[in-house]
Amino acid sequence: MYDVAHSLSYLLDPQHIGDGLPMDSRSSLEEVLINSPVDDVTPIDDNRKEKLYIQFTAYFISTTKERQANSFRYQMLSKGSKIVLQYWQTDGCQWVDLQSVVVRLFSMATFSATSERNFSTMGFIHSKLRNSLSTKTVEKLVFIKSNMGAFYNYPTSDNYTSESDSNHAGLD
Repeated sequence: MYDVAHSLSYLLDPQHIGDGLPMDSRSSLEEVLINSPVDDVTPIDDNRKEKLYIQFTAYFISTTKERQANSFRYQMLSKGSKIVLQYWQTDGCQWVDLQSVVVRLFSMATFSATSERNFSTMGFIHSKLRNSLSTKTVEKLVFIKSNMGAFYNYPTSDNYTSESDSNHAGLD
């Protein structure tokens, strides 16, 4: 999800508007965008998708023109006098549904600790002894290791003790 949120924020940042994104990536991001809930109440149907896509298209055209003209609003973003979230909270009012989705996106807190933890796990799994594992296998093993605690009530640390250990102790 982090990668999708990061890519969407790049697409919806009026300074970048997805510069350099391959067309297939842009298309899949637009698909994610139009399938994103506007709020917790509004159903995702074809009319809402169409409305959101029309607003995204109008935003893209408007932002491209401002960037090409180097407008005052664009300069404020470039200098850092206005952040992207502020842009969407104020200037995004003309695209109400899109604004609702984008403000939620840019309001998310981001942390690097999780990704750093996953890189550490990948280094543990893809060691010199296991360097012939395929990329897909490594990704799956990292996912399992990183998310084991969320799916089961197993501790993920090395100091593991459980009721099953004490139950099996008498069988030896």
